[in-house]
Amino acid sequence: MLPLSRRRVLRIAGLGIGTALAGCLDRSDPAGDTDDGNSDDDGIGDDTDDDNGTETELVAHDTIQFGVTGSRPGWFDAMGETVGDVTLIDTGERADAVWSNTDGDTDRRADVVDFLRDTSFEDSVLLSVESVGPNTCHDTIAFDDVALEDGRLTATASVVDSSGADEACGEAITYPSALLRATFSAEPVTEATVTVVDGWGNEETLTATADDSLSLAPAPDELPGYVKPDGDPEHVPTALECDDEGDGVDRLQNWVDEDDIEWGTVEDEDGTPLLALRVDERTVDPGETVEITMTNVSDERVYTGNRHKHSLEVYTDAGWQDVRVMTDDRLGYTDEGVGHEPGDGFRWSFELTEDGVVADHAHADFLEVCPGLPAGRYRFVFWETDVAVAFDLTE
Repeated sequence: MLPLSRRRVLRIAGLGIGTALAGCLDRSDPAGDTDDGNSDDDGIGDDTDDDNGTETELVAHDTIQFGVTGSRPGWFDAMGETVGDVTLIDTGERADAVWSNTDGDTDRRADVVDFLRDTSFEDSVLLSVESVGPNTCHDTIAFDDVALEDGRLTATASVVDSSGADEACGEAITYPSALLRATFSAEPVTEATVTVVDGWGNEETLTATADDSLSLAPAPDELPGYVKPDGDPEHVPTALECDDEGDGVDRLQNWVDEDDIEWGTVEDEDGTPLLALRVDERTVDPGETVEITMTNVSDERVYTGNRHKHSLEVYTDAGWQDVRVMTDDRLGYTDEGVGHEPGDGFRWSFELTEDGVVADHAHADFLEVCPGLPAGRYRFVFWETDVAVAFDLTE
C-alpha cells in the first residue's frame, strides 16, 4: 500500500469513494475514536485564543497507521536524505487532493476510510506524517507530546519497531506513514510543528500549514534558466556539409515534426504544464559548458523515453541542422519508459567542443561533430516530449 505523499497527488477515486468523501469529511458529527494502540490524551487542556477571542483547547487526538512501503517516496528523492514529510489537512477538499491510491490491503484501506469519514473539519485537523526505517519491522509511527502551543499543533512522531521478540525483520528500508487527528474545542489551528524521528534516531523539526502547496513540483516560471535568447541570431552559418556525408555517414535527424515542437514547456490537452525545459545560459563561448534541465512541473508522475533521444542543432541558411553525424547506420534507441516524479527529471551537460558534445551520449562511439561547431543559434530538442530550448554560441 502506498503512503500519503505530496509527491503522489492522485484523486481519492482510487479508494473507490470519489469526491463524495470531501462532503463526508466536512459534516458536523463529532470526531470518532479509533483504537489503534496509539491514541492518548497528552496535551489535552492546552489552549490558545482564536481571532474572535474565543479560547481554543486541544480536547482530543487519535491516530491511525496508514501504511508502509518499500518504494522510496518523492519527498526523499527531492530533498535528499531528510527524515520525513508532514502535511496538514484542514478541509475535505484538501484531503481529497492528498490521499494517494491504496492497493492491496483491503482491511487497512477500510479502516482509513472510516477514520476519514469520522473526521469533522469544523473542529479537527489531520496531520499526515511519513518517515523511514532500516527494516521491515520499523513499520509504525508513534506520536508523543501532542500539544497546542502558541496557536500551533506540536508533536513528536517517531518510527518504532513493532515486532515481537521472536519476529524476524526483513533487510529492506521501509517508509511508514500515519495520520494524527487533533480535535479542538473551537476553530482548529492551521499550523503545526512536528519533530520527526526516523528509524535510525535521526530527527528533524518540520513545519506545515494549511496554506502549503500539496505538490513539491515547481511552477514553470519558478525554474532557473532560460528558454531561448531574445531576438534573432547574430550569426547564421551556411548549411552544414561533411565530405563523407551520404557515404555511410548520415546527419542525425530529430524525430519530431517541426510544427509540433514547443518552446520551454509541454502541456497536456487541457493546457496544464507537464514538463519544462530550461538552459542555464543564453550565450556561451566555445569550450564552455552549457547545462539543460527537464523538470516535471505537474502533480503526478510523467513518463518519457530515455535521455539520449535528443538533438543538438544549429540554425543555418538551410534551417535547423544537427551538428552530429552518425558513423554507423545500425545506431538505434531503446523503447523504454522513464518515470519522473514531480520536481524530478533529466539533466544534460555539454562542453561545447567537438568531443564534448557527444561525450555523454549512449552512442558516443558512433557519433561525431561534422564539420564543426559554428557560431550561431543552437537548439536542444528532446524528441520524447517535442520540447526545445536555445542558446547562442559566440565566435
